[in-house]
Amino acid sequence: MRSFPTRFPTAVFVAVAALAGVVAPSAHGDILVGYQDVGSDLRFDWSGSLNLAGPGSFGSTLARIGAGASIPSSAYQYFYGFSGSYGQSLTNSFTRTPAPDTEWIFGNAADFISSTTGASISGDTFGMSFLTSNDTVTIFLPANYVAGTNISGTMTIPNQSVSSTGISDASFTLGGGGGVITFQAVPEPTALALCGVAVAGLGFVGGSRRGRRPRSSSN
Repeated sequence: MRSFPTRFPTAVFVAVAALAGVVAPSAHGDILVGYQDVGSDLRFDWSGSLNLAGPGSFGSTLARIGAGASIPSSAYQYFYGFSGSYGQSLTNSFTRTPAPDTEWIFGNAADFISSTTGASISGDTFGMSFLTSNDTVTIFLPANYVAGTNISGTMTIPNQSVSSTGISDASFTLGGGGGVITFQAVPEPTALALCGVAVAGLGFVGGSRRGRRPRSSSN
């Protein structure tokens, strides 16, 4: 009587292992911001919490990303997803991974702007603004935000893309134990589909082997 096989085919195992690296996050942060192209637009989704306070209350609804030098003698970048009122917390130190800190969020820093025109936003407020004049990052959170409170939201910017903005995976560790903000690309549907095929293949192989019955020898 044959014993039940304990090893899966090598090719299937390798495929699933490789795709697991695509699906699983490559970095973990207190707030994770996923980004992806959806049609001709650029979509962001954020969730998590920070160890910061969101003092005060300012009223505004704003979906906006940009880079430029409108502030005298200072370059800046921003990522604003304001849904109604918001508070702001000033953090004077941060460390970007990968370095250098001056890379901020977007790679193509040559004055691109997308405002609320045609944009959509839902959920909780979240935003970041970087200034090189004093190496400062300002974090925008819901008004009167309580440190450690979970937030989540989404923002879609029309007529922008991953390539047009130059955005790439990066993590920002805030000074004073404020937390980590991670920007990470969302796996493309094709990668997820391939993963599904690989997992289905595992199920098929396992099922086919379980379905075999040992042959009895005839005398």
